[in-house]
Amino acid sequence: MARLSVGEAVTNMMMAPISGLRDVKCSANWMWAAKMAEGGEGAALWDAAVAMRDAMIALELSVDGGKDSLSMAARCPDGETVKAPGELTITLYGPCTDITGVVTPDLKRPGASVVVYADLSGRKGASGLAAAPRLGGTSLAHVFGQLGDVPPDMDDPAVLQAAFGAVQTMMSSGWVLAGHDVSDGGLITALLEMAFAGNCGIDASIRAEEAEHSGAAPAEGVRGAGILLPVDAEDDAEDVADAAADGASAASGAPAGDEPAPAAVSALPAAAHTLAALFSEELGVLLEVAVDRAEDVVTTLRTAGVPAGVLAKTVAAEGAAPARITVRDGETAVLSSDVATLRDVWEATSFQLDKLQANPDCVEQERAGMAARRDPFMELSFRPEPTPAAVLTRP
Repeated sequence: MARLSVGEAVTNMMMAPISGLRDVKCSANWMWAAKMAEGGEGAALWDAAVAMRDAMIALELSVDGGKDSLSMAARCPDGETVKAPGELTITLYGPCTDITGVVTPDLKRPGASVVVYADLSGRKGASGLAAAPRLGGTSLAHVFGQLGDVPPDMDDPAVLQAAFGAVQTMMSSGWVLAGHDVSDGGLITALLEMAFAGNCGIDASIRAEEAEHSGAAPAEGVRGAGILLPVDAEDDAEDVADAAADGASAASGAPAGDEPAPAAVSALPAAAHTLAALFSEELGVLLEVAVDRAEDVVTTLRTAGVPAGVLAKTVAAEGAAPARITVRDGETAVLSSDVATLRDVWEATSFQLDKLQANPDCVEQERAGMAARRDPFMELSFRPEPTPAAVLTRP
């Protein structure tokens, strides 16, 4: 947990031009029931602090402040002790060398760019290749009422450090059009967020060999990211897949374990490795780059020791029809819908909360407007021109 907190804080900062990781400082806030005499919480806090220290030394970061709340437990009148789960909040801050060079997540060149995925977890299997994604503690596991066994982790901080430097260099060269870190909700969530923000369609393939030969990887010689689980998928992936199937059975009225009705599981990928690949919250980053720069970007990352490959191509809307999002596992489309529909589902919870705080009619108008949103988002009434040098240099 501590290592992952540090890693995600670094990926959150990656899309802003920073003078260097050595110049980045950190505030660490600990919330833990460490003062309890029983339960081993003090030892757990120690282990987490050591893990954070080692990760930050490897990344050449330093802590210069923070706060701790170590009494996160209460004893009820009936004698039961209730304790809050241990939590570490990492806040990084550092000098931004050029605020105009900050890269935002919205996809910017529909139909003329691809999305590159870089795996920053540093995990390796017995073969030396990336091991199966870990699902313990992820949003996907929680959806199916599980915690899982093995959580995502930052196994090799050197991979993250190398990726940070490589991405910063490519940003300064103008190669990176958009970027987003993979965190809560996993790879598919990050990819959809980029599509929603840019009102842009995507066509993604999560199987390496498919990405290499399909339109998802138009740059010659660039292999796919290869993020699917191997055949011997980890137990967490299998458990979550079983829970998904059981949940679908319950929704269809069939007993758990029986074959569910097709209509009830049409939106659920059948294979455990597909779920793991899409929803694993391992450290990673997505980069939108121009088609003719894809090979350069992938080569730069791999030369730095960062596993990377083309994951998707961007797709422009055709005529008045909304842009579409398609995600494939081999020949199977595991997700196919238009941007407006998926974005409406994504925003549904926020709209329900808004209706409790604002005029429901206004909230509904906003929802309808978002569903019909088209480019361009803004239209100026004048043509912007550079300020003349004579004005800028005037005494």
